[in-house]
Amino acid sequence: MDISIPVDPLAELRRLYRQACVHQFAGETEEAGSILRTILPARIIEMRQTGSADEATLQQVFAEEHRRVADAQLFSELVLPRLQPSLRLGPTEALTSSQPIPTASRKANRSVASEPQSITDMLDSMLAQDSARPGRR
Repeated sequence: MDISIPVDPLAELRRLYRQACVHQFAGETEEAGSILRTILPARIIEMRQTGSADEATLQQVFAEEHRRVADAQLFSELVLPRLQPSLRLGPTEALTSSQPIPTASRKANRSVASEPQSITDMLDSMLAQDSARPGRR
């Protein structure tokens, strides 16, 4: 049984370019180059053949995603250092003893603490969630 999930080509293009930008900002030039040289051009050719995006739309998408990643990078540079003390303590130690931790939260916090995300993954997931909000293109 073949199950296919329809993917908006423009959303996929945004995701790929955003991922390349995140890699670039993280200094992962090989990964960014791979996306920008091979995967992204193939998707652009497909979109042009189907007529689903013109040059102005593509330029707008690239500019928006680059700006969003740059903003997220700046935000992480400003905010993450302030969060470092509480991140080092861990989720349960950061709370005072007067604040009970629900069982579900304890399990979620334990799994997050045992599997640290790279900053690249965190930024990409944060931007993906932001673009999924209603009112975003």
